[in-house]
Amino acid sequence: MKLALAVFALLALGDMGVADADRRFPPKPTAPVDVRLEARPARGGYDVTIVATPTADVAGLTLRVAGREQRVGTTPAGATRTFRVHVPIAAGEGADVVGSAAVDTHGGSRRRAAVLRVGAAPIAAPSPETIRTLPGGRRVSEAR
Repeated sequence: MKLALAVFALLALGDMGVADADRRFPPKPTAPVDVRLEARPARGGYDVTIVATPTADVAGLTLRVAGREQRVGTTPAGATRTFRVHVPIAAGEGADVVGSAAVDTHGGSRRRAAVLRVGAAPIAAPSPETIRTLPGGRRVSEAR
C-alpha cells in the first residue's frame, strides 16, 4: 500500500508542467532599464561609459561604473543617460569593469548590471592533468 501511494505521489508531482510552475512562482521583477558598457583606450587606461535607457518612466536613476556613482534623477522612458569614468589600467594589464543602473521603484529599487573586459585578456589557468605511474615506473599524463 505504501509503495502504491509513493508511486502515485511521484506520478502526480512529475505531471506538473512548466506552466504550473510559472503560475505558482512568477518571474522576479527586473529593473525597467537597458544597460550596456562601452570602452575606448585613453592615456593610462580606458574611458568606460555606461549607457542606460529606461523602458518605462522612472522616478530615480543612479548610474555606477567602477566604484563611482552619478545620480541622474527622474528619467522618462526611452531617454538615454550616460556616465563616463576613466579606469586606470597599466600597459599589458586588463580588468573586468562592472557598471549598473539602479531604478527607484515603489518602496525600493531594482538594479541591472553589465560587465566589460578592458585591456589584456585574462591568463587562462592551466588545464588540470592527472599523472599516472605505470607498473614499469614510467609516468604518463592522462588525457580526458
